Parts: sequence; C-alpha cells; structure tokens
Amino acid sequence: MIVKKIPIALFLSFFLFQCGGQEGVNEQEILFASRATQQERTAFKNKLTEEIIGGVSTSSSDSLNESAWQGAYWGMGMSHTRNAETKAIIQKGFTNYQKGSPAYRRGLLEAAYTLYPNDFVEECQSVLGQETHPKLFAMIAIYLHRAGVNQPLQAILEKRFPNYKEEVILAQLAYHLSGEQKKQLNNRPDLQALFAHQQQHGLPVIYSFQRLSRQFPGLAIVQRADGSFVKDEKGRVQTFPQLAMAASDMPSFLTNGNTPEGVFSIQGIGNSENVFIGPSPTVDMRMPFEAPKQEYFHSKDTSSWSMEDYLSLFPEEWKTYTPIQAAYWAGKAGRSEIIAHGSTINPEFFQEASFYPLTPSLGCLTALELWDEQTGALKESSQQELIEAFSAEAVTKGYYYVINLDDQERSVLPEDLVK
Repeated sequence: MIVKKIPIALFLSFFLFQCGGQEGVNEQEILFASRATQQERTAFKNKLTEEIIGGVSTSSSDSLNESAWQGAYWGMGMSHTRNAETKAIIQKGFTNYQKGSPAYRRGLLEAAYTLYPNDFVEECQSVLGQETHPKLFAMIAIYLHRAGVNQPLQAILEKRFPNYKEEVILAQLAYHLSGEQKKQLNNRPDLQALFAHQQQHGLPVIYSFQRLSRQFPGLAIVQRADGSFVKDEKGRVQTFPQLAMAASDMPSFLTNGNTPEGVFSIQGIGNSENVFIGPSPTVDMRMPFEAPKQEYFHSKDTSSWSMEDYLSLFPEEWKTYTPIQAAYWAGKAGRSEIIAHGSTINPEFFQEASFYPLTPSLGCLTALELWDEQTGALKESSQQELIEAFSAEAVTKGYYYVINLDDQERSVLPEDLVK
C-alpha cells in the first residue's frame, strides 16, 4: 500500500510521494508545475543529497535517529541514488537492525532491495534467522530469492511460520517463491475473451498491458461502454504509455511494491495536491477490500468479499489463471491508494533505466509527462490524453485491468496489442 502517514517530519515536508487523489477536477486549472522547473529540481536534489542523505551519512554508527534514517532510506530509494555514500548508509543500517523498530527495518530492507540487489546477501541471511515479523521476513526472503541464494527459503518459511497459509503476505510469498506466476504466463488466456466480457457489465474499461518485468513500460487502451475501443485520427486503437513499476520493484503483495496484476474499480476522475504527482487529473481507483463491495462493483451488494465475486469480472477461461488474483490478495494484505496519475518527478534520476523518461512511483500507474524546465508548463502528457479518452464517455465509473502480456524484456508496443 501507499503509506499514508510516516513519522518523518523532514521527509513529509519535502519528499513524501503519496499516491492519493481527491474527487473533482478543476477544469480551469492551468497545468503548470513549479516543482518541475530546473531551478526547483536542482534545489530538491541538493536538499536530498546534502541534508536528507548527507545528514545520516555523517552520523555515528551507534546513533539511531529513526526519523532521519527512514527519510534517507526513502530519499535514496525513490531517486535511485547509488553511490558509495548510500551503500555505506545501508551497511550502517544493518548494524542497527535489531535496535530499530519494524518501520525502520522495513525502510532499510526496501532501500537495500531497490538499490543493491546483490550487495547485502550476507546481511540478509543473518537477519533472516532472527526476523519474526511476517512482512519483514517476506522482504528478506525476496531479496535472497532474487539474488539466487541457494537456501531452502520455502522450508525456512514453513518452519518459522507453520500457519503461513493463513497470513496473506506469507501465502503470497510462497506463491512468489514457487515461480508459478511466470509458469502460468506461458498459458495466459486469450485477450479477445476478456474484451468481450466487458459487455457483461457494460461499463467503460481501461486496460494497462505490461511485461512480467515491470522495468519496461506498458501501454494503456480504453474500451467504451458499448465495447468499442477509442481510436486516434488514423483509425488505430489509441495507446497511452504507462509504467506499472514501483521505485522499489518489489512484488505487488508488499508495501510500495509494483502495481498488482488484476482488476481495480474506477471511482471517478480526481486530482491531487501532491507536488510530485502534479496537476494533471488522476484516475481514482479502489482495490478489493479497500472499498466496500457495493462501491467496488458499482452495485447494491453489501455482502462480504469473496474471490468468486472478484473473478466474476473475468470470463470463464480466465478464472483459473492465478496471476490475475494479485490485486485481490494485495488488497486483502492492506495495500491501498493505487491510482493512475502523471508525474513531476525529475526523470534524470532514472536516465540509465530501461523505462526512462517515465518515472516510477510507490506502486501506482504513472504516465509519461514532460515539463518545460524554465516555466514549469506541461509539454507532453499521456496522462492528459488518457483522461480525455476515458472522460469522453461521460461515465466516471468503470474498471481498470492491469494485465501482464508475457516475459519479454522490452517495452510494450502498439503492434503487440494488434496481434
């Protein structure tokens, strides 16, 4: 989920990127983001490196001002700052692991996973043997699993947590360790059946098609209430670049992980006061368990949640395809506030990344937005185009499907969807 409140006063005032939306778009709003000017971005970078990260870097190893340390973890992770200084901060952080609170540990593990995938294997192996917190245990396990450590993680999980199947995060960890998601991807059901199923509810739908590796941008398309697709002036299905990768690139069942695969409920078009999301309208979405069933399904059903209800939004041949259950389980695990939005984050933080010039968030779907460095005026926005395409229906309720196409390591292209 996107953390709503973090006890880091300095970080809250300057850096916290929260994916949240507010109902109602001010149609008179001028799309101008002062935060996106070169002057503001330089000031932010200096603040980040000199005070937020630098302040922790110069502290003694036995000092544990959790507020400052967590601010540094978030700052270096969200900006993908990799250097000797940030590596040393994480190294020092592990020496304080047992003294820190769960929130401190989570920040440390997230930063290590985000920035240094192979550098802290020994440290993670050490704390794995001591950690009893389910979420933190899962974060350590996925670090070691990704690093290819030859360790019986499933057996350790079962011994440490005999009832792990009753804990959503641990059950999803077991699913992640099994590799079942990638195995099933080879037998993904036909998309045509999914498109046809939309007529069962007759509401507009946005589909976001992604790769299994979220480090490569995907594409969104819009299906109208009548089942047809929004097309451009040349008669082709209109596509909108979109990144479903979180800055951490952690699995979707964990806090600040990637956007879960599955279906979200569109509750309307909103906007955000968060300067890093920017002034472009947002698609306000809800996950299972985040919203009551009647709100999620746009109905009067007030019964309790069930997987059967969730799968009713898919055609029959999709119901046994377990990867699409990710949104259901992520919602049950407590994730929330995942929306589709623009971005004023400086893309230069990610200029070496495969998704450049898009920028990742904390688990939301982010669009490509480019801003004038001198004036802060919006130059290009796939988010604005997506909002216009969806809003043309004059219906602000609907559904948002996030679907992984395959495991190719390249961006999703329009011709991939034509096929």
